Amino acid sequence: MKNIEDKITNTKEAEGFFKMLKENDKLFHLDDDPFDCLKSGRNRTFTDSEASHITERVKELFCVFSDPFEMLMSAVESDQ
Repeated sequence: MKNIEDKITNTKEAEGFFKMLKENDKLFHLDDDPFDCLKSGRNRTFTDSEASHITERVKELFCVFSDPFEMLMSAVESDQ
């Protein structure tokens, strides 16, 4: 996935991260461990490498924003 390795330090980068997840049909709840997310049946949503990067991005989201869930909900609700 594009930009998965890019650090998140501001709103624009966070929005880009959520947009990338949505475009790849990989949005998930930020409290969930990306290593444990299942897409359909027993298929994992993320590879080990992707899950590792996403774990770091989620940590960054919580360091930069008091409520990244609000941004996630905005991404989910856009285009509906």
